[in-house]
Amino acid sequence: MNLHRTRIAVACGFAVALVAATASCTFAPRANEAQAQAATAPARPAPLRIVQLSFGQNAYFAACAEPACPTLTPKTLPGPAALPVAATATDPSSHGVAAAAAAEPSPLVPPRAAAAQASTQRADPSDTHILLTFPFGSAALTAESRQTLRRSLRLARESDRIVISGRTDSVGPDEVNQQLALARALAVRNFIRDAVPDLPNVIAIDAKGRCCFVASNDDESGRSRNRRVEVVFTSMGVM
Repeated sequence: MNLHRTRIAVACGFAVALVAATASCTFAPRANEAQAQAATAPARPAPLRIVQLSFGQNAYFAACAEPACPTLTPKTLPGPAALPVAATATDPSSHGVAAAAAAEPSPLVPPRAAAAQASTQRADPSDTHILLTFPFGSAALTAESRQTLRRSLRLARESDRIVISGRTDSVGPDEVNQQLALARALAVRNFIRDAVPDLPNVIAIDAKGRCCFVASNDDESGRSRNRRVEVVFTSMGVM
């Protein structure tokens, strides 16, 4: 009985050893084959990534694969944003900025545009008055009055309106003084028109006899001041 069992055990052991040997012979070539395939298989390319090449105005972007990509350094890593520092009087760079601003040329303005700007910046309407006196009962211009009018011709050319007001003293009837006041105003108007033939129609006549006295008519000194023509040259401002 024991012998029989011993034979069965030996047979089973022999069978197990035979199976193990067969398995080792079968799987070893497969492992070697897998290693050979892995060695002969082409390597997979490294993934590409977009990187910045160069900096400043010459910066551009390109695709690269490791290990050919540039290495990030502390200089290329973005740092905290710097806060603007106001330039002070002791900062040398502030003088350079001020000098650069002062040296920057101003835009050129065409002459016509500059003239238009100047014309639009004229002051408010301004009046210039001149006073001409006349002998008693006369509308003739004196030499002094003619000289005064000649000096005023430039004003006449530049004026937008000229008002000539003829006046008399209180001596004589109203009708005579009215005619005399008008004759004095027309004498001044004709002198200006003869001296400036191309003058536009800017003259207005205001003739009033026995009116608008500037002095007392009780004596000759006052009456001589009332025998007059007032000329007002008005230059209108441009809006």
